[in-house]
Amino acid sequence: MVGHPRDVRSNILDPETGLLWGLRPNSVSVDMTSSHPALAREIFNAARAKDCWTVDAPVSGGDIGAREGKLAILAGGDASVVEWLAPLFDVLGKVTYVGPAGSGQNCKIANQIVRAGLDVQQFMEAVRGGAAGSMVMELFGERIIGRDFRPGGFAEYMVKDLGMGVDVVEENEEGRVAVLPGAALCKQLFSGMVANGDGKLGGQGLITVIERLNGK
Repeated sequence: MVGHPRDVRSNILDPETGLLWGLRPNSVSVDMTSSHPALAREIFNAARAKDCWTVDAPVSGGDIGAREGKLAILAGGDASVVEWLAPLFDVLGKVTYVGPAGSGQNCKIANQIVRAGLDVQQFMEAVRGGAAGSMVMELFGERIIGRDFRPGGFAEYMVKDLGMGVDVVEENEEGRVAVLPGAALCKQLFSGMVANGDGKLGGQGLITVIERLNGK
């Protein structure tokens, strides 16, 4: 694991010092850096040209997960190679195979920010052990995947409640104003859901707004 994609390229693909050129046939290289999916695929193809294998396996869980052996490991590459490596991954945490070369990096990017064309069930299982895991995911993840938007509470009520939270200006004894940018963004997204005619859906229906923003 190194810092940046440029470091990955230098350490693995450099024609003079890259580790790929020193590998024997049927060797396996595992890169656990959070890097670019296209680079992971490039490395995989270069390795296969030398009868070797590579796995992109970025992790989530931070330093505590690393110390306690509880990292979420998101593995992309050949499925049989990932399975062969499982005893080694088990020392570090829980590995989830998410698809061919580059899929581990796609999943890590999705874990951080955005959907990237992955199997959503595999993605949810992979990120549960990382920083993206939450009570919200446990309660609503399966419902979102199953398109079950039946309400426990209406989305339109979230607009009301968040609106009141954003509108209330709270000051402490020193006179500083509380700024709530996250609440404002949530209100905006739920307002979009209501504007789309989905105000009577449950809060998990917020995924429909994200889908619209992404052209679905």
